[in-house]
Amino acid sequence: MRKTTLFRSITIPLLISAVVLGAGIVTSFYVQQNVQRHAELSYNIMAQTTALSIQTRLDNYVQALYGLSGLFASSQQVDRAEYNQYLHSVNADLALPGITAFAHIVRVPLARSASFIEETRRDTSLEKNGYPNFTIFPEGSRDEYYVTHYIYPEKPFASVLGYDLKTDIARFPTLEQARDTGQPTASQLLALLPDHAKGFIITLPLYSPGPTPKTINERRERIIGFINGVIRADELFHDIDQRQDVTFATEIQIFDASFSTEPSQENLLFLSRSDVPSSTIFDTQPDYASKQRIALGNRAWTILFHQHAPLLSLWEMLLPWILVSFSLTLSLFLFFSFRYTSLSRERAMLLAEEITKNLRMSEERYRTIIENIPDVLWTVREDGALVFVSKNIQKLLGYSAEELLKKPDLYAKLIHTEDLPIFRSAIEKLLKLHQPVLVTLRVKTKAKSWIWLECHADSSHEIDGVRVVNGVLADVSLRIKSQQALEERTRELEQINKLTMEREMKMVELKQELMALKTSCNSPST
Repeated sequence: MRKTTLFRSITIPLLISAVVLGAGIVTSFYVQQNVQRHAELSYNIMAQTTALSIQTRLDNYVQALYGLSGLFASSQQVDRAEYNQYLHSVNADLALPGITAFAHIVRVPLARSASFIEETRRDTSLEKNGYPNFTIFPEGSRDEYYVTHYIYPEKPFASVLGYDLKTDIARFPTLEQARDTGQPTASQLLALLPDHAKGFIITLPLYSPGPTPKTINERRERIIGFINGVIRADELFHDIDQRQDVTFATEIQIFDASFSTEPSQENLLFLSRSDVPSSTIFDTQPDYASKQRIALGNRAWTILFHQHAPLLSLWEMLLPWILVSFSLTLSLFLFFSFRYTSLSRERAMLLAEEITKNLRMSEERYRTIIENIPDVLWTVREDGALVFVSKNIQKLLGYSAEELLKKPDLYAKLIHTEDLPIFRSAIEKLLKLHQPVLVTLRVKTKAKSWIWLECHADSSHEIDGVRVVNGVLADVSLRIKSQQALEERTRELEQINKLTMEREMKMVELKQELMALKTSCNSPST
């Protein structure tokens, strides 16, 4: 009996100690995995936030071009002084860091080139002496010219006035694409004038007054000019990494991926680490990397975030070993304690519960981060079925994520019938041609109202052999309504102008009739 009791007094504590030690090892492994996932999640959120910051800045540039085009649409004639005064009034140079100049490009037929040069030379709206030396360059007779007419600010870029972009093989294709599509268009990486700094232009076409041209032929006939935003790459990106909450030893690389899917020295736009030669960045392998893509009109950029140091701090790397050491110490303690009391067993259970609770709280915090991102994250299968949507969809549509996932085809019924084929075609192109998705959709809410959502997706992958597409939804109703209001105001101004012309013509006819009547009354009777 004594031997049995002695055996039990040793065996049971040994078993309990072994269980506790094993649990400690498993827990340390689990904690290590969660700490690593948390670090990677934080890193990816930083990367997404940085990409979103760049995307927002580029969108602001495009909106500034639309605002400037509205100035031309609302006035029959915009002189040089009005052009500069408008851009100065909106603080374009301060509110839009990265844009160094706004240029107005005007289409000048050959037959009108001489009178255009003379009119510009006599233009005293901004300079009291006019522009006596103005001319179109490079010299040469061409059927038409696309001349740099206005530029803001003018003094630093005065040497560019008169430059014919039709002779520029690097820039003119961008103008042609904007003309034919009617959409903002970005150029490839350029050597900017006049200092040859690395950058690019965003151009917006201007058409003659009238209904919006719908075909390429109409757009080519009615094109009258362009608004160009000139952007220096170094000024656009120089404070991006400083604006974010970057707590990692991160190197940010930005490439123009429109003509090359593989990053290279030729399509490098920006490198955050000035102490590393750009020619050597492809020779080193990062410890961790994240890849983001953003869209700029017709172009796509790839942003690479390279971590050349461990994501985990020294404390986070030592934590699993600390837990193992703690578990070993605990098991020894329990071995001796359980020989005399069973209370240690309860203490061990409480400790395990506390550790599990903390892990659950950590997982909940990670989930909260995802759910509180302002935009809506979604995933659809290649057959169109919705398989994931973040919970903040309810703020946009009134439908909960559970309602939408319960009926995977419900979201398609909410998209406007005219927009649904566009969305499906864009998803198909992404899956087949790897073309990024950037479409604007009208979507019906649960309250039966319509809102505008911008849908963006640029990647797909396989889950259990089925390809899926991940994307982001953003509410752009305010932007669309602003554009519609601008178009409505333009139509009203055109109608007012038409009525004014008709009234003036009627007054001329009445005056002619009155003169004829006076002549008839004053003539001697026969």
